[in-house]
Amino acid sequence: AARVELRRLAALLGVHPGQINNYVRAGGSIPDPPRSIAVRFPAELLRSRPDIRRAERKIAAQTARIGVATANLYPQLSLSGAITYEYLRTGTTVDLLRRTLGLGPTLRWRIFHACADRYRIKEQEAKLEEVLSDYEATVIAAVTEVENALARMHFEKRRLDKLEDASREHATTAELMGEAYESDLVDLRRLLNAHQDLFLSRDEEAATRGRHAAHAVRLFKALGGGELPPPESTKSDSKLSGGE
Repeated sequence: AARVELRRLAALLGVHPGQINNYVRAGGSIPDPPRSIAVRFPAELLRSRPDIRRAERKIAAQTARIGVATANLYPQLSLSGAITYEYLRTGTTVDLLRRTLGLGPTLRWRIFHACADRYRIKEQEAKLEEVLSDYEATVIAAVTEVENALARMHFEKRRLDKLEDASREHATTAELMGEAYESDLVDLRRLLNAHQDLFLSRDEEAATRGRHAAHAVRLFKALGGGELPPPESTKSDSKLSGGE
């Protein structure tokens, strides 16, 4: 399973699978995502997604095809010319060098194919509408993916904050129970129960921290890579903050 994930990372980074070890550190801790992420991210971040860039290129290519089809309705004028040099010899010596210049226009007009050309224009325009619809669907899917990643990340962050508080409380309780046990104020069962609650709380905290980091990675991928949107400094901006 680990090798499969490493190959997937290598494909995302565009490197050879053998080079991925330079990017992955064994035994590293779970990355800590930003505490606050602005919800109103710039649209340029979504444009770095490969699917959106591909859809934009399709629109540009289809628009160019309409331009080519439209140009066939109008006459096309081209100029062609040639320059020739001729040596006139008498015996073994050059007596005269003669230069000839030829220049003439060429007019091309598909006047008898106008109906077919107009049909091709309408066909290309219909294809453009289809490409635009695909682009809109791609953008909507990308925005939905980002919003879902933000929502899941926000949910896990709020849960993580509560579990961190609970772990601190369980740690305090376990410490007090230890002191009480040494003073013969509580029995061993209550001390073990306090430590068990502490271990369970920390275990759930670690699992939630991992899910929070995983959702941050999904958000990073949904935005097409690059920097995560930084939090705004103004109070009027909407944020996803883990401390709230």
